[in-house]
Amino acid sequence: MAKKRIKRKYKRKSRNLLPIAAVICIIIIIILLINLLSTPSVAAIVNGEKITEKEVDDYYDRIPEQFQQFITKYDILEQLINEKVLLQEASKQNITVTDDEINTIINNVIQQSGLTKKEFEQRLKEQDLTMEKMFEYYKTQLTITKLLNKTILSNMNSSDQYALTQAVQLYLEQLKANSEIKIFMTNPSTELTTNAIAQMSAVENCISNYNITKDTIIFIHSNYCPHCQKMIPIVQELEQEGYSFYWAETSDQEANEMMNNCLSSLMTGYVPQFICPATKEEHTGEMSKEDLREFAESC
Repeated sequence: MAKKRIKRKYKRKSRNLLPIAAVICIIIIIILLINLLSTPSVAAIVNGEKITEKEVDDYYDRIPEQFQQFITKYDILEQLINEKVLLQEASKQNITVTDDEINTIINNVIQQSGLTKKEFEQRLKEQDLTMEKMFEYYKTQLTITKLLNKTILSNMNSSDQYALTQAVQLYLEQLKANSEIKIFMTNPSTELTTNAIAQMSAVENCISNYNITKDTIIFIHSNYCPHCQKMIPIVQELEQEGYSFYWAETSDQEANEMMNNCLSSLMTGYVPQFICPATKEEHTGEMSKEDLREFAESC
């Protein structure tokens, strides 16, 4: 009897699986590429916690345009790293803030601005900000303040501003030294250009074009900055004592022209800031009346 020829159909089935497997591989590769491209670029990692380039960009974009030329995104990254280190330490020490504490601060800021809540929210919107972002900002600042008060500031003389600043800087450097920090963003050159150096040497001549003398303190401030609002009555009192101040409000066109032309190499991009043209010294942030008087006397 003749043997029947058996067809081996399973081989054909095996061949049919090859294109299917190839398609699946292509789909997997596409998904991986999409995930890779959609993942935010990492600017730095602090003790395992990421800071993305988008966070840096968002922070930088909130800086007024007239100040962006005086500060780099790398400067912003360093600030975010400092905040991250301090917040991590606050978490280790079980330091928390409540919603009520933050809302109290925000309500005080709105009250000091002289605006209604609706008007205040509209001003925030014009600056691409929201009440939620403001809430997070003050949550961060209050948490850090509580940490510093608990660890180093409670036993120090609060009237010695220089000593307080040095103590905070030393504490921060110690925390960073004990942290694992990886930075992936490139640091641009910090060397001053020839033009910047020439501008620094010509500050006095430049400000004279605006009828400002070299011993006049430049008070850079914003009408919507709560820290600036605290400094305004102090500056007014010192003016009554005979000290000379130039009020450079950030929305004032002439003041911005003077600052851009004459003081660009001395500006930090933050307010309030006080600059002495004669000594090229500057101070950024709040000051006590005594400290500001001493700053003015040395100018």
